[in-house]
Amino acid sequence: MYQLTYHSTSAPGIKEEHLDQIFEESRNRNLKKNLTGCVVYYKNNFVQILEGDKQGVLL
Repeated sequence: MYQLTYHSTSAPGIKEEHLDQIFEESRNRNLKKNLTGCVVYYKNNFVQILEGDKQGVLL
């Protein structure tokens, strides 16, 4: 099991529908790579934890 945690800041003025799209794309990509984890969004900041095999997490 390999784990990666990272933080990023969203573009100013991001809209809720863009967040929904980001979360949906992330969920689909992670399912295809057999990854688990979570994403948190708060005050224009994302924190994501990814878990899975090393190659899947790092690619």
